[in-house]
Amino acid sequence: MTTRRQGGLFWRDRTQGKKLKALQTAEQINHIAYGFIASKALFSAIDLGVFDTLKNGPMNSEQVAKDVGIAARSMETLLTALVGAGLLEKRDEGFANSPATQTFLVKEGRHYFGDYLSRQIDRQMYPAMGNLDSALAGHYDKTRHENYEQWMSDPKEAELYSRSQHNGSLGPAALLAKRVDLSGAGSLLDVGGGTGAFSITLCQRFADMRSTIIEFSNVASLGAEYVAEAGLAGRIDYLAGNALDVEWPDGKDAVLMSYISSSVSEQGVEALYTKAEKSLVPGGTAIIHDFIINDARDGPALAAYWALQHLTFTPGAVSLTPEILRGKLSAAGFTYIQVQPHVPGITQLVTARKPK
Repeated sequence: MTTRRQGGLFWRDRTQGKKLKALQTAEQINHIAYGFIASKALFSAIDLGVFDTLKNGPMNSEQVAKDVGIAARSMETLLTALVGAGLLEKRDEGFANSPATQTFLVKEGRHYFGDYLSRQIDRQMYPAMGNLDSALAGHYDKTRHENYEQWMSDPKEAELYSRSQHNGSLGPAALLAKRVDLSGAGSLLDVGGGTGAFSITLCQRFADMRSTIIEFSNVASLGAEYVAEAGLAGRIDYLAGNALDVEWPDGKDAVLMSYISSSVSEQGVEALYTKAEKSLVPGGTAIIHDFIINDARDGPALAAYWALQHLTFTPGAVSLTPEILRGKLSAAGFTYIQVQPHVPGITQLVTARKPK
């Protein structure tokens, strides 16, 4: 296995089994300490349209500044920082998008997910990290939201979170549609399915599938718009409410839980899997897609980071591992539990069967 250094951090090639390398120098520590600056540079560049301005090729800082509408010196400073972060390249002709930036951060691109980063991560998750010290000490009095239900009860917050999440979920949904054979599943229950990115993708892939999405009411109303736009209003419907409280419909061939196991307490995870087992027909499939850390707790780093930020506003949250999930799924009555990487370096996919 090869270990690649990127921006002072070491990332593991997940196709092989070596551990992440420990940091060795002060410079590497500083890359982490200054990482928040790189994050804010990324978010600002998305909001200003810097990457879209550079989509057709290199430009100098004056040209970018004129197109974007800020002072040339300020733009030069921002562009230089973006080069330092690896988001841009400096060429003789000027500044240019890096390959990853061109693929994922140009709005008209098929794989664009910049809105997810600049809206949900910057405006909602980033501020929550200011509560980390208090949360680690068990004090949540400074937390803006007690839980997801209270958070999503604010229509503006629900819309900001959900619309950005829809964009960020389309890629993982397309991967799941290829990796899990649901050709024999006529009915899907999509728990915490947001605005329907996964249900829409799966129903487009499997022509005989119908889906019910359990989601908070403000999110469900937004999701109905996406479902209608996809022409799937007759095959996808919503059950409004908190997935931990509402009664789940039974007789389902498959139950999908994407990003929800990491969004509740450990006791909530157990309740979700118990409900999933009751909802499924014998032989039915439970599908879990989430931020999952290796059993050795040596990565992936991005999944570990997500679990830590989630702790800032969810008392009892747990960083998930395959061992934890296998134990809780087995306790709920599931068998044939399989775990595989999904989105490289950040999420994993778990499937389990209800015995016939």
